[in-house]
Amino acid sequence: MFSILSLHRKEPDLAVDFGTAILRAGIADGQRFSEEPSRAGTRPALRQGVIADADAAAAVLDRVFARYRKSNRRDLHVLACAPSDATEDEQALLSRALQTAGATRTAVVPEPVAALIGAGVDIGSDGAFMVIDLGEGVVDCALIKERRLFASATWRGGCAALREAVATCLRETHGLQVSDAEAEAVLRRVGVESRPGAYLPIHGTHEDTAVPAAVLNAALREKTDRIAATLLDFVKQLEPEICAEVIANGVEITGGGVLIPGLAEYCARVTHLPLRRAPRPLESVIQGACSLLGPAAKLNLWDSLRSFWPPGAPSL
Repeated sequence: MFSILSLHRKEPDLAVDFGTAILRAGIADGQRFSEEPSRAGTRPALRQGVIADADAAAAVLDRVFARYRKSNRRDLHVLACAPSDATEDEQALLSRALQTAGATRTAVVPEPVAALIGAGVDIGSDGAFMVIDLGEGVVDCALIKERRLFASATWRGGCAALREAVATCLRETHGLQVSDAEAEAVLRRVGVESRPGAYLPIHGTHEDTAVPAAVLNAALREKTDRIAATLLDFVKQLEPEICAEVIANGVEITGGGVLIPGLAEYCARVTHLPLRRAPRPLESVIQGACSLLGPAAKLNLWDSLRSFWPPGAPSL
């Protein structure tokens, strides 16, 4: 007998935002999701937004999937996200990691598409929509038009590269060894905007040291210039009509980089585009991915999720 219950069995169960630093997973309502560090012990599973250690990735996913296997359902359908420039091999590696961890069916969608949906944008409406996702491992700038990824540009550096620049600067200029967490704290304090004459007390290995903010800003400039170049090159390639649509619709900015003081404003200044911060920038991707689960199952569109990629993209 066909019923709502039989329909529910076909529903993809889980959405996954497998980030460079954090894996987020959630179900269709998008209100509850879990977080897990993207590492197995000391081994990072991802680097610059894509899987670098398949065994570590499967171990992380296995921990997450275990929470959802308690329902005793035999099938676990998983929708995951990948950077817009992910190659066929990188997408296939993600799918294999999902399957190794127990997924019986998988789909991979472009991360910027999920980010836009999670930010509250109706990508099914007319016009072109642009998103800048300032992620941990990747800065992903993408244009969504006609319900699919239309064009994109990425810089595989992301917030991790900014944090590494801070740590390297402190080590080379002041002999300070800081952890990733400490470098992140310094980055959140100094930001990317120049503050002449300001000093930041840094908690080093043996004693506190006052470091000129200008020194840290200079160390960050190379990385922020890379972000600017990526965004500018992308915007310059847009046709005038599309650029007008983007300006009319506004540009969503998502990802952890939104929390770095001055970075969102810097992106707005170099692109001359109206940027709008997503309500929950860290969660935009997982919220968007979760919102795709229900319609994909109820409308029997699971196999059509590949349509979010440009025509000619590989079918996994």
